[in-house]
Amino acid sequence: MSPSQNNDSPQSLGGSIPPDGGFKIAADLDSVQTPYIGEDGRLTLLRQIDTMFRSMAGNSSGSSASISQETLRLLPSITRTLIQFVGELQANNSQLHMSYARLQAAQENLQARERHIEARISSLQRKNESLKDTNMKLEFQYHDIKRDISEVERSYANIKAQKDILMAELDEIKLGATSDSASKKRSRQE
Repeated sequence: MSPSQNNDSPQSLGGSIPPDGGFKIAADLDSVQTPYIGEDGRLTLLRQIDTMFRSMAGNSSGSSASISQETLRLLPSITRTLIQFVGELQANNSQLHMSYARLQAAQENLQARERHIEARISSLQRKNESLKDTNMKLEFQYHDIKRDISEVERSYANIKAQKDILMAELDEIKLGATSDSASKKRSRQE
């Protein structure tokens, strides 16, 4: 079967048969319509080739037709394309695994930091509770000391009042003693 007689020839898929007999897939894979959004153009081309092989198989059932030379030349190109595509998928998969490993390491690092921060928070909360207890004890002591100071000030005021009374009495006694001694001196002089 020659390429000009067969509608399913490699030329109809964007390929050409070079003089050495090898088949080359057209470099412009973007020209192939993609039936699925985001699908790689090579995968779409492989889908079209698959459709071509299926139609050839459907048309040749019951006959003794064999696969044409052009189709046989196309199969290695399909294999190369598949190998390239699988290689890219494997490279992407390796990159994803490395990214996943980095993300997992970062997550473990963050979890370790979180545990450290939680331990520090727990330690600070215990210290805060201890400081609250100490503060409460100091406030009780402060109120006790303040009460003691008030009692001392009252006692001091009472003692001062008693001192003033005693000093007044002493002054009276001194005056009385001075006047007694003056009258005794006068009586001696006479």
